[in-house]
Amino acid sequence: MNLWKFKEEITFSELIKGKPRAKIVEILFTLLFLHMQKKIYIYQKELFGEIFITKRC
Repeated sequence: MNLWKFKEEITFSELIKGKPRAKIVEILFTLLFLHMQKKIYIYQKELFGEIFITKRC
């Protein structure tokens, strides 16, 4: 599944919507792994706001 086929950024809530808890944990660890490899950015625009994910070029 290509997350950025139609968007430049995606929110964490979009990724986990309707997923079971085990799948959410898998998604979270995958995102952290990709962030550590510097393939994606994970950031918040507000202190308690939505978590955004964008790919690095």
